Amino acid sequence: MILYYFEEESAHKKTLRSGLNKSILKKCNKIEFSQTTLNKDNVGKFNDANIIVIFASRISREIIDELPNLKYVISRSTGLDHIDLNECLQKEITVLNIPDYSTQAVAEYCLYMMLHLLRKISYLESGITSHSQLIGNNLSGKTIGIVGTGAIGGTLAKISNSLGLKVIVTNSSGSLPLKLSKIADYVKLEELLKRSDIISLNLPLVMKSKHLLSKNLNQIKNGSIIINSSRGAIVNLKYLIEELDNGRIAGFATDDMDKNTPSEIIDNLSQRPNVFISPHIAYNTFESASELVEKTINLLQKNFE
Repeated sequence: MILYYFEEESAHKKTLRSGLNKSILKKCNKIEFSQTTLNKDNVGKFNDANIIVIFASRISREIIDELPNLKYVISRSTGLDHIDLNECLQKEITVLNIPDYSTQAVAEYCLYMMLHLLRKISYLESGITSHSQLIGNNLSGKTIGIVGTGAIGGTLAKISNSLGLKVIVTNSSGSLPLKLSKIADYVKLEELLKRSDIISLNLPLVMKSKHLLSKNLNQIKNGSIIINSSRGAIVNLKYLIEELDNGRIAGFATDDMDKNTPSEIIDNLSQRPNVFISPHIAYNTFESASELVEKTINLLQKNFE
């Protein structure tokens, strides 16, 4: 078996290489590491790969076609929307991921984005220093509506409850998880939009969740804010801009922008002091990176030892 490990982080190189070499050396007669992504320009160098371990590399049909011996794609991520899963299925390529890492980091980052909007930090960063223009809002006492009750949504619910927020949640299963039964109420999405002062999106991007917030943004509680720590495509930005313009939505923070977003929409949002955009860094803490290395090694041990 030949394994290529892409997008290696230098801070964890020693731990990673030691762990991988000890755990799967018997089954892999070749292990190589690269700090670059796997892409159309370099894929030809790795056409003997049986296993690829990636982070954000886009594994399209074209990339897969260049890897005729590929048997496994292992993504060091929660989401899998950067991988052509249908093509992998057709070619009997097994796809594995790390679903439960950086939970605490992302939940804490959601809290940061809330405070960033509520306390008008972007206004301050734009040069506004007038106290009258920087009047913000308390977090405690607000109603937060969390869309998605997986590991991140559940952790955010617990943090929010501890800070004095009223927590309501919705999810695709249609029921309140037992772990949240003492701190949250379950409602349908329509009711969540109408009741929430803060809406936090903590769900994966799948076909049903793409543009989950679209025309229904006109049902949102007046003056609410939206926090998106998920993929950018969950929010239809055309309708978001309409509601920002008419003041129904008081602020929007996102840690990801859909790669197909037109530049004029990005420019429109970037110029607004009540909009905060970060480049997909919610997960990015030293602790999360260490956890990811450990879980990657464990996943490889489980499947290839």
